[in-house]
Amino acid sequence: MEGFEDLVKACYGEFEAPVVNLSPLRGGVVAELFHGPTQCFKDLSMPFLVRVLARFAAERGARKTLVVSTTGDTGPAAVRAVSSVASPYLRVLCFYPEGMISDYQRKQMTTVENATIASFDGGGDDMDAPLKKLGREEKGLCGANSYNIARPLAQMVHFFWIALKVGPCDVVVPTGAMGNLVAATMAKLRGAPIGKIVAATNSNDFSYRALTTGDCARSKQMLKTLSDAINIQTPYNFERLLYYNGAEDAAARGVSGEGRLEPDLVATLRENYDAVRVDDDRMLRALREVASSGTYVPDPHAAVALAAAQDLGMLDMNRASPRRTTVVVATAHACKFRVAVEKAVGRERWASLAATFPPRVAETLAAPEKPPYRLKKNPGESLEDAQARWIDIVRNNLLLPLAEAE
Repeated sequence: MEGFEDLVKACYGEFEAPVVNLSPLRGGVVAELFHGPTQCFKDLSMPFLVRVLARFAAERGARKTLVVSTTGDTGPAAVRAVSSVASPYLRVLCFYPEGMISDYQRKQMTTVENATIASFDGGGDDMDAPLKKLGREEKGLCGANSYNIARPLAQMVHFFWIALKVGPCDVVVPTGAMGNLVAATMAKLRGAPIGKIVAATNSNDFSYRALTTGDCARSKQMLKTLSDAINIQTPYNFERLLYYNGAEDAAARGVSGEGRLEPDLVATLRENYDAVRVDDDRMLRALREVASSGTYVPDPHAAVALAAAQDLGMLDMNRASPRRTTVVVATAHACKFRVAVEKAVGRERWASLAATFPPRVAETLAAPEKPPYRLKKNPGESLEDAQARWIDIVRNNLLLPLAEAE
């Protein structure tokens, strides 16, 4: 592609520090993936997806609507990337679960002009089925979640960079939709010196159950946690992970949300991955311990990964592999999660920490919001019935006005 190098360079023009900063940690290293414009790791891949899409749309003279369902981080990254490109051929429509993301994450979306934002009743991935159906039936829609291969392809690069900087390493990844888990796997398969890949989950533990026992059943309900960006019940990338572990048939069938994996496949997954389930109490303890030991204050998702690494002995110099460095992946900045961080370190420490945040944090919090469109679930209504009704509402009340505005 002509101009590809310039396109890639433009993706990272808004970063305020080294694109990936490596911070020393007792017993290992923290890979900070949150120095982009929305303070999360999605800034490493979303601008790439958006700029490539904008270029293709312009070359073809075809308008596209980027559709996003977010648990807190993907949405702001997509909204910012589309806003930065300012392409007349690209719009963004973003959905988030009402009451299940932080105020700052919400304002990162609702304070941006030319972005259509809607909230829905339910868990983090309850909008996935309606959006998949709309994607099949409506022209001009493009998904921006990590099922779009552009996302894990771009994320693979930072795992290569980490491994080349650190040397042979094991990586511990806060895991929701499994995008980073797949990206690390892709990098490893292509020669990056990565050993064990660890999925650190919260109480919404699909990844933990699937990787340790082969249980692929969808939980009966989404649990509210303090690490809400990884509140996922059916990861987009699970079949992709199975494919890269030699299970092409299982990947083609689509097993996430139901069934159980074959014992041989579970054995393969356990050889290549570890998984740890971390509840809120354990996460808060890890956050508090790391924050009290120095100047580094992790966000709740990094704290989930830190707790997982601690529980596996990977940060214990007497138990960790002497041949590989433990890298804990920090996927978001603490500034996005006041409730969790303040609960762990106290109001006074939070106040002193807030004084060090990038200026755009205070600017966003002070900016006026445009109220999001609300998709409500009626009393006694099943999720399936609500989703069917939401599809018509989105088609007629959100997508149609966007098309008429062209």
